[in-house]
Amino acid sequence: MYFLLKNFFVKPFRILGFCIVIICCVLCIQKYKERIALFNTAPLCKDCNILLISLDTCGAKHMSTYGYERDTTPYLTALAKKGILFTNMHANATWTLPSHVSIFTGVFPYVHTIDEARKNYLSPSFPLLPEILQKYGYKTYFFAPQGEDTIAREHVYNRGIDYWNDEYWQYRGKNADYFKKVDAILTKNTDENEKTFVFFHTYACHGPYYIENQSITYTNEYMPWIPLKKSDVYDAPLTSEYYQYLLYRLPIGLKDGTFNSSPEKMKSFLEHLQNANSFEEAKTIYQDAYKHSFWGESIMNQYLEKFNYWDKIDWTDQNEIAYAKALYDQRLHTLDKNLLGLLREKLSKSSWAKNTLVIITADHGEEFMEHGEYGHITVYDFNTQVPLVLLAPNMTGQSIHEHVQSVDIFPTILDIVGIPNTYTFNGVSLLPLIHGKTLGKRLIISEGQYTKEQAIFSVREDDWKLLIAQKENSLQPYQLFNTRSDPEEQNNVFNQHTSKIEAMMKAYMSLINK
Repeated sequence: MYFLLKNFFVKPFRILGFCIVIICCVLCIQKYKERIALFNTAPLCKDCNILLISLDTCGAKHMSTYGYERDTTPYLTALAKKGILFTNMHANATWTLPSHVSIFTGVFPYVHTIDEARKNYLSPSFPLLPEILQKYGYKTYFFAPQGEDTIAREHVYNRGIDYWNDEYWQYRGKNADYFKKVDAILTKNTDENEKTFVFFHTYACHGPYYIENQSITYTNEYMPWIPLKKSDVYDAPLTSEYYQYLLYRLPIGLKDGTFNSSPEKMKSFLEHLQNANSFEEAKTIYQDAYKHSFWGESIMNQYLEKFNYWDKIDWTDQNEIAYAKALYDQRLHTLDKNLLGLLREKLSKSSWAKNTLVIITADHGEEFMEHGEYGHITVYDFNTQVPLVLLAPNMTGQSIHEHVQSVDIFPTILDIVGIPNTYTFNGVSLLPLIHGKTLGKRLIISEGQYTKEQAIFSVREDDWKLLIAQKENSLQPYQLFNTRSDPEEQNNVFNQHTSKIEAMMKAYMSLINK
């Protein structure tokens, strides 16, 4: 009797227990296989050439590829259909220098610490993308301006670059002609089985929004006081107002270190202006400096543009803001046609297209008073949301909606071309996303332009975006947005979600204290 009862009640439980163990083992093995697949996916384009294109100041919010009402980027849209479009790509900084350094190091701006205020050298502990590629047999080329602080050749890009194009200024604004040189290099190196990396940077969208001899296409308005040609700004004669502005502003620049690359030169120029016996004599001094390429000084260019361009626009007038936006959109459309249209053509017939990974992105966007500022100062999405399109022979058209960031580009390139990823990044490879996986929860960090007194940055977790101000050693969150329900970031819900703010601040503090 005991034996029967024992077998009747115990045996089924043993069988059930055995089945549960088997099921758990199967699930664990499957999970293990998925994890192995996640981190050991075969390269999509092993040993391929790499073409990294940076469209300076081209924000996703103004691209028809990303839903903008004007058809500004039809060629980018066509390219994206052939490759992989990331619909939620974010720059890690809102201006060129720190943003590009994050692309080339895979670490956040607060980690690499490269910015205009510090003027410091990039630590050798942060390997540069071209430096790593060079070690794996790549010839590396930079098509970018080398005389500007924003592309700091001496302070940052002084490792791993075989060739730096010296004709940038000759081709500035002529992107199609300039890109033909890239095509020639890729074609030659491909024919000779030479692995090649090219970084192609263009300022074609960066303000001022000159359209030169083109007709205005996106507005019927015409505001003659806003210059349409570069010569209207740079060749303008010295006015008494601009003369007084220089006498006021140059001493401030000399005192705060603005001219630390050529203080003696600036000091001498200022003294000559101050000692001029008349306005006519001051004009002669000014014109003489212009003849001797004095305006090669980027800071002086900024003064010139501020007074003769940016200050001509009334940023409180909605009509003038709309006019400036139309000019910017036209610049973007022209860039799309001349550069990305040519790229699309080359990808259809050039020999190098068969074994080349192409990455199209931007360092930051542009804002037109949506949040009380123009240019790219704030950390709202008009400045931080940028394009990211990947194209390679083994990639098919797809859209990926998970939030990604600039620091992800470096590790992604390594994985796609098959270089062992043994480096420490803040970013992660996007290859798992391409294979239908997810990256899980993580923080997206963007840093704004800042003064010595205050830094502004944003922390994003999925669709939640928290803005934080840093004064000295104090962090003060002050705005919270849900970008899914409020994509224009107009509805600050800071006071309604205290627990969310606390959780995001805790996650951020945990990240920066690692």
